[in-house]
Amino acid sequence: NLTSGYTLIDTEDKTGTTDTLTNAVAKALTGFTAKAFSQANIAGNGSTVIEIYYDRNINTLTYKVDGSLYDSFDIKYGAAITPITEPTKTGYTFSGWSTIPLTMPDNDVNVTGTFTINSYTLTFIDTTGSSILRNVDWGEDLTDIPTVTPKTGYTCTWDEDNFTNITSDDTINAVCNTINY
Repeated sequence: NLTSGYTLIDTEDKTGTTDTLTNAVAKALTGFTAKAFSQANIAGNGSTVIEIYYDRNINTLTYKVDGSLYDSFDIKYGAAITPITEPTKTGYTFSGWSTIPLTMPDNDVNVTGTFTINSYTLTFIDTTGSSILRNVDWGEDLTDIPTVTPKTGYTCTWDEDNFTNITSDDTINAVCNTINY
């Protein structure tokens, strides 16, 4: 029984010699451990009963993220497993949990997941109309800023000039102003 108490699963009739001890043996049951029990003197009227109770094994379900302990639970053999909510981390994408069984097996279970840093694309639209792409990881600075292609008679720059702490995709356009002589 997963919640409490015991459920009768099996009975077995045995024979023996009156006034000798029983020879009851616990069965090997996957997911269960027999509790201690005592042999008894066999009564001539057949009333001797040996009850063997089994406790459901408890094993540990461990969640690890990037190799570090995230959470763990002690769960009884056969109990349904409901996966925990996936963790979040700003600027990162979670891979999802590795395979999680539907019910707890008779062994410890390790579930893993990893975070991958988000990468963003900065698209520079040059004076020629061509696109220059730069990829930057979340929170990093762009250091490889492309040079705007010059146009005769104009001063050209990018319409943005802050390329620090990148946290999203962006399009940056070349803007040109007429040079007044």
